[in-house]
Amino acid sequence: MSNLFFADLIGERTNSEGLGEISLDGAIAGHRRFTDNVPAGQKFHYAISGITKVGEWEVGEGQLTQNGALNRVVIFSSSANGAKVDFTAGLKMVVLTPSATWFMQHGHDISSITGLQSALDGKQAAGSYSLSSHIHPISSISGLSAQLANCLTKDANGKYSSGTGFNITSTGKVGIGTDSPAELLEVHGTSPYIVTNSNVLNNRGGMKFKAGGVERGSVDFLALVGELKLTAGYANWGGRINFNTNGMDQMTIDANGGVYAARDNQQNLGHAGARWASIFAGSGAINTSDENAKKHIGKIPDCWIDAWGDVQWQRYRFRGGKRWHAGLIAQRVFDAFAARGLDAFSTGLCCRDEIGDVDKDGETHYRWGLRYDECFAMEAVWQRREFRRLSEKLAAIENRLAKQRLAKQRLPNQKLAKK
Repeated sequence: MSNLFFADLIGERTNSEGLGEISLDGAIAGHRRFTDNVPAGQKFHYAISGITKVGEWEVGEGQLTQNGALNRVVIFSSSANGAKVDFTAGLKMVVLTPSATWFMQHGHDISSITGLQSALDGKQAAGSYSLSSHIHPISSISGLSAQLANCLTKDANGKYSSGTGFNITSTGKVGIGTDSPAELLEVHGTSPYIVTNSNVLNNRGGMKFKAGGVERGSVDFLALVGELKLTAGYANWGGRINFNTNGMDQMTIDANGGVYAARDNQQNLGHAGARWASIFAGSGAINTSDENAKKHIGKIPDCWIDAWGDVQWQRYRFRGGKRWHAGLIAQRVFDAFAARGLDAFSTGLCCRDEIGDVDKDGETHYRWGLRYDECFAMEAVWQRREFRRLSEKLAAIENRLAKQRLAKQRLPNQKLAKK
């Protein structure tokens, strides 16, 4: 145990799984990397705690391998009943720290602490003390009365109060600026800001809301009158607001007002049972049309175009609506293709999505939809083909008429030649 290596603030994150070596993937905030401070092969005590899976943890003795990973040599205690933990996927934190085992094996009596006895020998000699000789009325101590006015005092009902507006009720509710808080913590005032400020730039700070000891509590932000503001940073990429659910970033608002999906082409805006009523935009949607992102590129089959020719555009009103609309009916598009043995879902034209949970009769409800950009493309292809066919017919007619005119011109000349 005397050959153990100790160092302060050594900690890294990891996503390693299983029973093997633990990869070290970068220092956590306010800490240093293992490989920069711990010699390879030198033994040290470590602790691993799960962030994604908080029930997984391990304390033991280990050493760094030549490639900078943690080799778990001896396990002192763990969530696997003292055995090596078979870690599952998810973020974890690894730190260098003396274990409870080390402290239990290293008792220190006074004689083993260098210089302590001589320091004790030189302490002040025992003397006498008389309380009566040390009486000081409050009024004689400058400023003490004013300071005592700001101290917490307890009344007969068990409530603690101070002259600064800080109150704790007998039931443990805290009020700042109010004598009778209804919630666990209430802050009242003209501009009752609660500020958390990290003293180190780029370090994190703020508030965490937990339920059952983990970060799973529901949080309500209310602005009954006026506006609710969420502010982050200055006008640069670091001043963004991230929205995170299920352990992953889902949406970002940057300092310039841009709204982004956190993961490319994996998230939806609304769904069949939760639609936006209208979208107001200054320009149209931009769809990916990069050839590098496509495969099986080829001519649209005539059977598709023939089926689309059977589709009829309609006018209609939505149920509960007053305005007339012009467009297509998804089920009728599907039927037109099905009549020719084609699947309008596989062509990308039709959609049918669940709009809620199974009802009391065990039936699942669906809503039909169309990808109108695909429909317009089919309409354009059908019109192109029809225009080409009409052009070919017109050219054939004009060719026949030209031949007839030429024949009529030749007939008088032939009659004159016979005369």
